[in-house]
Amino acid sequence: MLKIKRLLAGGLAVAAGFAYYMLARFHFAVPCVFRMITGLKCPGCGVIHMLINMAQMNFAGAFAANPVLFILQLVIYYFIGKMYVCWVIDKNCKWNRIENIVLYALIISLIIFGIIRNVKGVVVV
Repeated sequence: MLKIKRLLAGGLAVAAGFAYYMLARFHFAVPCVFRMITGLKCPGCGVIHMLINMAQMNFAGAFAANPVLFILQLVIYYFIGKMYVCWVIDKNCKWNRIENIVLYALIISLIIFGIIRNVKGVVVV
């Protein structure tokens, strides 16, 4: 019974994500709080535009919206998928050594991208 509830919770999360996608597609997106406060773009700025462009098969536009997350999205999906499966089967999953290294490299690359995209004179979307 617990697995069914967790699967339903996951389905609701996907449905909520789809609903937000539909709202964002018609320009009702939630603004980036980090950008509102600091005036700088965070590493995640452009994700909604990237996902909308990918849904429309406009991969050049998706890459332009957020190049780093566009390249790393399969790695991110892997980690999200593994966490979701472990949560559904109620198993305490641990990352192996390679997954830990990849996860730290992912975090470091997003931090570096967040810094570089805000340096004046550097052209990064």
